[in-house]
Amino acid sequence: MIKVTGQHTDAAGEPLPLAYIEFRAVMNAGEVLKGTTVTDRTDEKGCYELAIKQGRYAVYAQVAKTTDVDFLGECVIGPETPSSVSLLQLFELSTPLPPESVQEVQQQASQVEKHYQYVVIAVGECQKWNKLVSKNATTAIEAVQQIESLSSAVSSDTEEVRRLAELVSEVTGQTMVYKGAWDASTGRYPIDPNLAVGWMFKVSRGGVIGGVEYLVNDSIIFNGEDWDHISNKESVVSVNGKTGHVSISKADLDLDKVRNVASYSQSELDKALAKKLNVESIAKAANKLSTARKISLAGGAEGFAEWDGSGDVTIKVLVKDKHQHAIASIQGLEDVLKRLISNDDARLSDSREWLAETVTQAEASEGKSPTRRAWSALRVRQAIDAVVGQISNATSKMAGWMSPADKSKLDGIASSATKNSHDAHLLARENHTGMQPISSIKGLSQKLAEFVSTSIVGKANGVAALGGDGKVPADQLPPVGMQPHNHDERYFTRHQADTRYLKQDGTATNAKALGGIKPEGYLREDVKGYLNKGLYVRGQLVVEEGHRNVGLIGTYDAKKTQQIWSMGENYLSDANGSDFGNLYGLAYKHENNTTGGAMAGGHQAVWCQSGKPTCSLGNGIWTAGDITAFSDKRVKRNLVRIPGALAKVSQLNGYTFERTDVMFDEHGHPLSPLRQTGLVAQEVLAVLPEAVRGGPNDQNKDGYYSVAYGNLVGLLVEAIKEQQVQINQLKRKH
Repeated sequence: MIKVTGQHTDAAGEPLPLAYIEFRAVMNAGEVLKGTTVTDRTDEKGCYELAIKQGRYAVYAQVAKTTDVDFLGECVIGPETPSSVSLLQLFELSTPLPPESVQEVQQQASQVEKHYQYVVIAVGECQKWNKLVSKNATTAIEAVQQIESLSSAVSSDTEEVRRLAELVSEVTGQTMVYKGAWDASTGRYPIDPNLAVGWMFKVSRGGVIGGVEYLVNDSIIFNGEDWDHISNKESVVSVNGKTGHVSISKADLDLDKVRNVASYSQSELDKALAKKLNVESIAKAANKLSTARKISLAGGAEGFAEWDGSGDVTIKVLVKDKHQHAIASIQGLEDVLKRLISNDDARLSDSREWLAETVTQAEASEGKSPTRRAWSALRVRQAIDAVVGQISNATSKMAGWMSPADKSKLDGIASSATKNSHDAHLLARENHTGMQPISSIKGLSQKLAEFVSTSIVGKANGVAALGGDGKVPADQLPPVGMQPHNHDERYFTRHQADTRYLKQDGTATNAKALGGIKPEGYLREDVKGYLNKGLYVRGQLVVEEGHRNVGLIGTYDAKKTQQIWSMGENYLSDANGSDFGNLYGLAYKHENNTTGGAMAGGHQAVWCQSGKPTCSLGNGIWTAGDITAFSDKRVKRNLVRIPGALAKVSQLNGYTFERTDVMFDEHGHPLSPLRQTGLVAQEVLAVLPEAVRGGPNDQNKDGYYSVAYGNLVGLLVEAIKEQQVQINQLKRKH
């Protein structure tokens, strides 16, 4: 079984989640039978993993989320296929399609079979003559001649068999190689120096080239000389056992007993349509009418509604003539209103105006109940007239009802409305006994009428005497006394000569001045504070010696992200730590937060662009791009080729191993050995010390070695060249 893994993408290179991939066996070969199908569906990230037996397959997959599976090409899975390979690698490892047709391949295979039979016959003749030679030495010469003749024939036939077998193997092993999307709007075919027979492209953007129109999802295949165009409308794989250009009859779809529309009469069509549109039936074949209809209104109202039969319709009507009518203009309305509200209505003489079944007379008189019936306009007018009628000298009166309490109050006011019922009194001045009216003391009423206000703001102690004019003399105002009190060290006190901020243990005489008044001034804060609007600085933020543990501190949560720095106020990480938002800058995350995947592993610093991680540094180093180093010849001198490269490579060994110095749990704490693969630095040091860094030294007796793996490329290149020389020499010998 061969494991096929990778990530499936669309024409734009974006991952296709939950997309179907199928491998369909096209012939009996290896371990698989023709017709066998292996199907898988990509996960949420577009990744797939299938276990495939050896054989030849036609590969189908969805190239967009909304399309059916499309044919991508054929591939061969055999003994030479790597144990783990991607879909694209499968196509690249398969041989391209030849220009020969399948019929030619079959003819070549027939010739191979024919020559193989010749070889079998020749071998049998050789064996027969060998037996004759052993029995009769006199016929040895003749036997040798026959053997030589047959051997020559066998050699010739064997060579022909080998040649034809290679040709058949080449032809039957070739397939189309899907190379991705192609933009036909550019006006030219794909340009690639490695262009090979069988390369296939899917059209992602339509266009016209050489008078031929290419539509989206069409295919083009390079046949060795030019390009073949396959329309997506012609890419039928199999319909009812038919392939290629297919003409489907009604019988193929089990519709041979269904009448054609043209055979229906007009009345039959009307009857069928009426049945479909019946409210008790389901209009499966008449979801919409072929022509939209409009329902209109005319007359005193106007409006319309269009209906295509797909759903309910709402009619909105606008009344064209908006106007008002007097009550007298509406026949009979005035008489009806008079009957409903009249002077004879017994309710209008009832003072309660309450709902009798829920309110007592006492509650009504005292106004305690919240339930009251709304008065009519006539009842309000009658009530007002009733009040006016009880007031003396009123210009008009009307018989009405009032409560005794209201009548008494109004009568009292009306009878002596200009007199005070009582006069304000003071104690008599002569003997301070008895009462004396204020109005009898000359000028007192006027003085009291003048409002005099004396106010003291702040803390004050003392007594003030009131003058004869009712005012407090200025010399009688009490002095303001300073009460003993303490100031919190966070607050400043004002001084005549300067404004200072006190230190925690400072006083007004030794406090540092506020910056701007004295250059050495500073503001000290020894409790937590909050900056809700941000802090803007124009100088350096410096950590003093002895405080090297001070810096920007985040809120730890291994499942959330934490912003460290951003390039502006509009490019920030997510506030709740779920992801990186639209951050352009540096952030923190742990691999327990699934944003961006595991990346460098463990706790890590992540560089983001528009919220997408591009590089991270944690238990390892991860990047979304390439890791490059300077390799320009202009910065190199004393260039010397590595001698004996093949022998040096032979001294190196590749290992899998467990790291004893790197073990982490989800919080970055040591847990279990980390399984890795690679070389041993000491072995590399023996053959190529230039690729080894670190190690014990005078400052660190236990210093570890490290290997610059990229620097081993030169050694491997030279070793391959030496090995190729040996291979060429062996070829020449044979």
